[in-house]
Amino acid sequence: MYRNKVYSLNHSKPYISIWDPFFGTPRQINISNNNWSSDFVPSRDLSPEPAYTYLPIWEPGIPLQLLEDEAFQLLEEAMAAADIMDYIVAEQKLKQIIEEYPETLVCIEASKQLLILVEKYNQNYDALALYYTTYPTLRDDPTLAKIADYLANFCKMKSGDYPEAIQFFEDLILNPPSLPDSVFAVIDAGYAYLLMAQISDKSSFVGELKWLKPASVSAYLSNRNALINNRLSDTTDNSHSTPGIPNAIRISNYP
Repeated sequence: MYRNKVYSLNHSKPYISIWDPFFGTPRQINISNNNWSSDFVPSRDLSPEPAYTYLPIWEPGIPLQLLEDEAFQLLEEAMAAADIMDYIVAEQKLKQIIEEYPETLVCIEASKQLLILVEKYNQNYDALALYYTTYPTLRDDPTLAKIADYLANFCKMKSGDYPEAIQFFEDLILNPPSLPDSVFAVIDAGYAYLLMAQISDKSSFVGELKWLKPASVSAYLSNRNALINNRLSDTTDNSHSTPGIPNAIRISNYP
């Protein structure tokens, strides 16, 4: 296998071209297992294209599935350590996944498991929130950053800082990256209000979006189920309507 990376900066000429005396030869030239850059167009960059066998194309780096497998092995080790209450080792392995395997789906799961672990281990939610909002690996990728911000906000809820957590959800509702983000922010804001109601000195707080505060647990559950069902129906129908969702969400998502 060749394992070469071949590319052109301006595509002024084909990557590879056969001289005239070789035209008509029945044998294809095997140039497989090379990498031709992300801007590779066989009909343009090989001349003539039928003269070459260029598949499979080599992708530099470690295959993603191998990274997923390695990260999953670490996750299993972390969970096993947590099961025997070796929380320090469990935390180390979860953070190792985040540091070394940020491109994997397992990294997302490890980020979530950290919050569960801290709840069992030392309840140091302030330190975990700081980790979520500052650790470079979690900030460099937009998807990871969004998840980390959400988890950091749950750390605030766990610490009892419900007003600030509700403000976070309100910001998502008024300026949502997507419709699902706003829907789940409504659900989680209602949940935060229910938890806050158990704390007498904060139970009177009401944020800017007063309709987020449920009148009762049953009202919250009813609204939550309606939002989820409407979202599923909206996805199935591929419709732009959002029945049952408050106007603030509808306006934000569909100007």
